[in-house]
Amino acid sequence: DPEDFDLEDSFEPFIEDIPEDFPSTGIDIPFSIDLSRYLIPTGIAIAVLAAVVLLTRLVWNFGLGGLSTEEKLYAKMGRLGLLARVRSRPNQTPLEYAAVVGLAVPNAAEAARSIATTYALSRYGHRQPDEAGLTELNAAWNQLRLSLIGRAFRRLVPEPSSQPQRQLGGR
Repeated sequence: DPEDFDLEDSFEPFIEDIPEDFPSTGIDIPFSIDLSRYLIPTGIAIAVLAAVVLLTRLVWNFGLGGLSTEEKLYAKMGRLGLLARVRSRPNQTPLEYAAVVGLAVPNAAEAARSIATTYALSRYGHRQPDEAGLTELNAAWNQLRLSLIGRAFRRLVPEPSSQPQRQLGGR
């Protein structure tokens, strides 16, 4: 029975063989480390993180399943623009929205224009991009995505006030 097993009794014969004058290092090293107290919280944290990532991915891609690549990227540009406070208006054309994104994030203006142009040509001109066009479109999306994510995170950081600060206890 495992419950009746005593670890100290199993080492008893070995302990008797150690001479009394055996030099000691003076450092007490524990025989074992109980990792179970760290494994359970770590497992829970990993499971929660995986669930959050999966849920975010599902929400992010919701409703994009039947769209073409250029339609998906234009929709994602609008969704990420919303997070970065670069909203599209219902009366804006894709190129007008790309211009607004370009003003908000100048280093991604060309990428936004490329995505909007390809989307407009596909949607209204019924011209699908070729393989090289799709490669350029994905490269433009990568650039635009990073720029808009950077803008979204920068808006979370409070800006310092432009008004002079009053010192405590002073006049």
